[in-house]
Amino acid sequence: MSTTRTADPVRVDTRAARTAATVVAPTAVEVVAALRGCGRTMNAASVLKASARDIILRRILAGAMLCCLLLPALAGGQSSFDFPPVPPEGKFAQDYAYLIASDRALNEIEASQHEAFVHHGTPIMLVTISSMARLGGEGYSIERFARAWFDHWNIGRRGMLLLVSRDDRKARIELGTDWGHRFDSRAQRIMNDGILPKFKQGDYSGGLAEGVNALAAMAADGPADLRAPQRAP
Repeated sequence: MSTTRTADPVRVDTRAARTAATVVAPTAVEVVAALRGCGRTMNAASVLKASARDIILRRILAGAMLCCLLLPALAGGQSSFDFPPVPPEGKFAQDYAYLIASDRALNEIEASQHEAFVHHGTPIMLVTISSMARLGGEGYSIERFARAWFDHWNIGRRGMLLLVSRDDRKARIELGTDWGHRFDSRAQRIMNDGILPKFKQGDYSGGLAEGVNALAAMAADGPADLRAPQRAP
């Protein structure tokens, strides 16, 4: 998947916690003495061999248990995000943070999204949220959070996601893999020159409309193989 960075990225330092168990093997003399006290006799070498097998089996069991505990976190780490359900087909604007000020502004945004999808086969998803933390994304970078959302909604290889997190003061444009890296710089200019200046003036509706319109223009200029219509997410 091709992506473009936004201003003020968050760097997250993740550390995996590891635990170790130490098993101390008894000496041959201690084992033989204990067995003799129970009225049994065993060869010291046999006792040590059995003790070594027991230690190995315990370590294997401990390792298996540790894997069972860690695998869900490693393989499904993104499952902790509480993303909303996939919206109905054709509903490309999801303003959960209520940043779009009027129906007129929403209609303008939706018109550009519809144009990009019908004529250029590119779904442009616009998502605004109050904060990443409210959806289980506390401590995550906007880059990782947007990528996880893009995949969760299956926006597609041709798709685009414009994600804005109001309280985090962060925004991200995520592009599908069909765009490659060729359009990264253009998406960055859309963010820096179109969206962010409006946001800094407090004009969120204007910034969102500017961003969606510019992404729609980018969809129109995209590679020819991006222009076949596809099913909306």
